[in-house]
Amino acid sequence: MLDWASGTDPKERIRFIAQLMTTVETEREAKAVMNAAARIKRRQRKRKYQEEEEKEAKKKKLTLTEPAPCEPEHVRIQPWWKRFDRSDVVAIDTEYVERKKFDPNTNKYLNQRTGEFVAGSVAVVDSNGRCLLNKCVKHPKWSFFVDKHTKRANGFEPHSLMNGEDFMKIEEEVAALLEDKLVIVCGGNFIDFTCLGLEPGNYEKFNLHQFFYRTFYSSRGKVDLKDIGLRSLVFQFYKIDIQDSAHSALTDATYTMKIFMDHYVKLKTENVEDPFDRKRCHTIFNDFEQLNDKTKETLKSKYKV
Repeated sequence: MLDWASGTDPKERIRFIAQLMTTVETEREAKAVMNAAARIKRRQRKRKYQEEEEKEAKKKKLTLTEPAPCEPEHVRIQPWWKRFDRSDVVAIDTEYVERKKFDPNTNKYLNQRTGEFVAGSVAVVDSNGRCLLNKCVKHPKWSFFVDKHTKRANGFEPHSLMNGEDFMKIEEEVAALLEDKLVIVCGGNFIDFTCLGLEPGNYEKFNLHQFFYRTFYSSRGKVDLKDIGLRSLVFQFYKIDIQDSAHSALTDATYTMKIFMDHYVKLKTENVEDPFDRKRCHTIFNDFEQLNDKTKETLKSKYKV
C-alpha cells in the first residue's frame, strides 16, 4: 500500500483525498478518508506553529547576542588615586619626641611634660621608594623626654639630636616636597604633619588605616575598628620585622609607600572612587595577625623567619 500521507506537499495530499472521495463506496471508507484529511490538517497546523516558534527563537537569539554599546570613557568609574600621576605620590614618616618644659629663669629644661610632640627625624620617599629627604631635627641635650619606652620606639638618647638640622629649615623643605602631592601615611592621626608644624588640612593625604583595619562587634552589636599597624602589615605581606628594634623614619616611609603601591591599589576593588573605607566597616583583614614584642617570637617561629 502506498504511504500517501508522507508526501511533502500538503496540497497534493488533499487533492489525492478529494479524488479518493469520488471513488469510495461505503460509509466506512468515507470515514477513513475524512480522518486522514483531519490528520493532514493537524500536521499542517503543527508545522506552521513550529516554524513560527523557530522564527521567534532566532529573533530572541539575535537580540541576546547583540553587543552592548560601548560605555563612554568619561562615564567609567575611575579609582580615586588615578587622579594623581605616579610622580605626584609621596610617603612621609616622622619619629617624634616630647619636649620638656623650659625654665627661662634658670635657662634649663625641667623634667616636666608639656604634651608637645615635635619631630626628631623625618623621611620622605617617592612612589618608587626613592629617598627624597632623610634628616634629623636639632634638639638640645636633655630637652626632650627619654625613657625605656621612647628609646624602644625612636632610639633617641638625650644627646642623639644635638647635631640635627634647624627645625624651621626642615619644615620648609618638607612643605615644599609635599605641596600638590598625594601624601601617604600610616597611622598617627596625621602627627607626621603636626609635629613639623604643618597643617594636615593643607595637603592631599591618605592614611593606610582607612583600608587596613580589623572589624569587631560587641555582644550589643557595637562596631569597633582596630588599626593594623605598619609593623604587622609589613610582616603580613613581606614576612620581615622592620621594627624589631627602634623605628627608622626612612624604613617606615619606604614600606608605607610599598604597601600602598604593591597591595592597596590591587586589593581596593570595591568603591574605588572613594578612599574612605572606614565608614563601610569591612572585614577583609580580620584574619591578619598582630606582630608586636609579645608575639614576635611565636610568629617568627611559625613562619620560620
